[in-house]
Amino acid sequence: MARRCPICGEGEIREVARSGRRLPYRNVPDLEVPADLAIPTCSACGEELIDAQLARRLDERLAGAYEAALSSKADAAIRKLAKLVPQRDLEPLLGLSAGYLSKLKKGEKRPSSPLVAALMLLASDVNRLAELGELWRVGEGGAAPMSDRARPVKAASRSAR
Repeated sequence: MARRCPICGEGEIREVARSGRRLPYRNVPDLEVPADLAIPTCSACGEELIDAQLARRLDERLAGAYEAALSSKADAAIRKLAKLVPQRDLEPLLGLSAGYLSKLKKGEKRPSSPLVAALMLLASDVNRLAELGELWRVGEGGAAPMSDRARPVKAASRSAR
């Protein structure tokens, strides 16, 4: 016997897997739900009924889609930036170790959301590259990367007091 919709009381609840469903996930406002994930849906009102077990499965699947979206956006931004600045010059501006962007492109590393955001901002406006370089210059209102700044002094040990 089919379950009735608890929302409208009219339709039947059926497992529906379809493409084109989008949900907000982390900082992506419209991440596509994997098309093969069946979600109980009312045949009359269209309400999707998600219980705790399905929510966990949905979260796992969206996490995978999110990682793929981040990698895709990072790749696109890196390709665009490669036309403007050598990778070896870009990595220090972003506080990255030498070769990190190559590892991202090869899929050996996963990009963080803040890194992808920075890459997209830089790729969207060539002037931002110069601005970022200026902000890192010492004595001109910006802070130098930690490796160029004086290291904080360690507190004296108890035995030295």
